[in-house]
Amino acid sequence: MRLQGLRALDENAVRLFLKLAQQRLRQTWIVLEDSSPVDADVVLASPGTHPLRGQRVVWVTAPGQPVPPGGHGTLPRPLQLEAFYELLQQLKPQPPTACAAPAPSLPAPPSGTATRYRLTRWPSSQMLVTHVQGARLASFLSARYLSATELAQLSHVPTEACSRFIHAMRQHGWVETQPAPSPTAPTCAPTRPASGAPAWISRLRHKLQLTDTLPAIG
Repeated sequence: MRLQGLRALDENAVRLFLKLAQQRLRQTWIVLEDSSPVDADVVLASPGTHPLRGQRVVWVTAPGQPVPPGGHGTLPRPLQLEAFYELLQQLKPQPPTACAAPAPSLPAPPSGTATRYRLTRWPSSQMLVTHVQGARLASFLSARYLSATELAQLSHVPTEACSRFIHAMRQHGWVETQPAPSPTAPTCAPTRPASGAPAWISRLRHKLQLTDTLPAIG
């Protein structure tokens, strides 16, 4: 969700209520920052602001303040935990809009695969809330190439959950892959050809005027 035009007191209350209510909810809700490119599923806005068209807006109103038309509910100030919890129960995440043919099914990568992946775009909010720690996994995966095992080690999320998240991103075409580098063959120092005798023996023979060949017998 995104907060628009709320007082600092109300913003702090919403963030606190989310932490308290998260254990009682089936969906995972997060507050998006203003700079985030993710489309918000719900906007909590103060009357007088102008949320984007098509967004589900919940108006946060003062006592006696008129409610603008076209909203999906209201939260009266001062904000109350139970009213906030009941609102979130009613506002289930919207299913993603089918605007293109689904991508062909891809085989799920093994949990311990060495292939590394990196996000090419930030996932939609609907996608993030359907995965355990989706926003956390996306943050790590957008920074660099990671395998499922490496992602699990950094995020402290089970490897199987990381593998399912990567698989979902692949299904939507939101990741690029980087195959693990092939192991480098060990380099061996060139061998010197064996000579007939060490150099110091040759010099000794030359000084003593000896030959390298044995005299013929008979």
